[in-house]
Amino acid sequence: MSNKKKHIDELHFEHSLWKNQLRFSKDELKSYQIRLEEIAKKNTHNEVLALVEQFQNKFIRQNEVIDELLHDINVHEDSLAKAAMNNPDAIHRQLFDNHDQMEGSANSFLSMYNELKKDYYSFSSKWM
Repeated sequence: MSNKKKHIDELHFEHSLWKNQLRFSKDELKSYQIRLEEIAKKNTHNEVLALVEQFQNKFIRQNEVIDELLHDINVHEDSLAKAAMNNPDAIHRQLFDNHDQMEGSANSFLSMYNELKKDYYSFSSKWM
């Protein structure tokens, strides 16, 4: 934990960035799912279908993680909004604790998601 303090605008910017990345990932997962269905239709071998199912399960889990992260970000945004309402004159001079845990979760998700994408691209290029 860094114990670094940040202004509300910095925290809000990071929230917006993460939310955009997460929403984009969610949209990507929809496209990947469609492609998986195409692969399953073209390749009915048990080996391929098992891999398709594994990716489907991973995509479901990634969507769940995205939803959890979006929820956590929204909760933090709400707490910042309440702080702004309670002290509107000084909110831009006030420093808040950095959201280290949320930042770690977002970075961890993005790292694992990028690894999943790499595996998926390798799989789909082989079987499409």
